[in-house]
Amino acid sequence: EVEQASALQRRLYRVIRETMRAMAGRISGVAGWETKKMLARHVWLDAEHAHALRQRVLELRFPRVDVDLTVDQSLLAVLAKLPSTHSAAEFLAGVYEVVKPAVLDALQTYLQQSDPLDDAPSHRLMKQIVAELQEELRDFTTLKEQWSTAERSQSEPWQVWLREALAQAGGILGRDSGQPLLSRAGFS
Repeated sequence: EVEQASALQRRLYRVIRETMRAMAGRISGVAGWETKKMLARHVWLDAEHAHALRQRVLELRFPRVDVDLTVDQSLLAVLAKLPSTHSAAEFLAGVYEVVKPAVLDALQTYLQQSDPLDDAPSHRLMKQIVAELQEELRDFTTLKEQWSTAERSQSEPWQVWLREALAQAGGILGRDSGQPLLSRAGFS
């Protein structure tokens, strides 16, 4: 239904927008030219994705996505914690190994479960986002190959917390749980 499609796309929009904002805020704090270039390019792609999803929601003739500020509060609380990591490795692992794969799964689920004829404009848009998101994840995998063992292991507790917190908030396509932010030492 149109209402359900709009709600799901608004949630995707919010996740992509907030993740993009966190990434933009961390560009100056990461070391390494290749990492900075990757983040800058991905911020641009994500801004395009968020804008396109917002436009699609408007095309579905539902209120602007920024009108209803009381929705998705649990999810937004989790995403607001993205910049609170202790290192660039934790931040990047959270974004590229937790959030972006969850967004990719949600997009693919949406495409599988919605009607490609009834929702053709959304399908066209989401297929492009899927392709570009897969490219972003490949870029990160190449970058991560240069990480030390310490950087890899240091990021694991953050990834575990972030996965659990996202799940508790209802996931990417789920209904917002309305629950307070999952508490975890060092991350809440």
